[in-house]
Amino acid sequence: MILLGAKYLTTSEAGKVLVIDTEMAEYYVHRNLVRLHKLVGWPENENNERMTMLQFREMSTDKRFEMFTRAIETFKPDLVFIDGVRDLIVNFNDIDATVTLIDEIMRLSNVYQCHICSIIHENKNDNTLRGHLGTELQNKSETVIAVRQTEGSMSIAMPAMTRNFPFDKFEFGFNSEGLPYFRDYAIAEHPNLNQSVAVSVTDHTISKREREEEETKTEETNLFANINGEQQQLPF
Repeated sequence: MILLGAKYLTTSEAGKVLVIDTEMAEYYVHRNLVRLHKLVGWPENENNERMTMLQFREMSTDKRFEMFTRAIETFKPDLVFIDGVRDLIVNFNDIDATVTLIDEIMRLSNVYQCHICSIIHENKNDNTLRGHLGTELQNKSETVIAVRQTEGSMSIAMPAMTRNFPFDKFEFGFNSEGLPYFRDYAIAEHPNLNQSVAVSVTDHTISKREREEEETKTEETNLFANINGEQQQLPF
């Protein structure tokens, strides 16, 4: 998530990224934001309007759902990451709650013309996405990305399902400074995106993108990141 967000921010002149984390404590969310700033080459002690990272861990489920909508309406990002989308509803097997959430994701992606990437774990016994929510997210997604740990501390991302041409598999890890990097991936102007070794990641990443462009059906890549609860950025 951090690595893809950094790649987008370094290749887009004005694109904005929003990251919503529902699981980690404030310290770890802030640490990820600092890592992203390092990768992009931004000052580590200053916020940047192109990157918003929000932490929803302490909120109730209903409040998370409300703030998810408000965050997109307020920041109007091009790329959104939700880690993890399962925490926006009480029961991931509840059909009505699942439909309500997915309808809202599709509405927001269309109204604000943004790419929404939802992260959800797999069932350990059969590698299927968890619950009715996972099934319906897969049904509605443009692309489903599976992440698997390979040798050592490397992980590989591969297309599990896509409505268009599948992307090439890629490996990534963390270097000795804790910064993520792509294996065999280099951007001349941003050398930090191509560093040494190490990582492990969530089991499944689902990307949902609703754009209605009948003539050109081109998919844009967007990313996001910034900070804390009620639309208040985490201080550096």
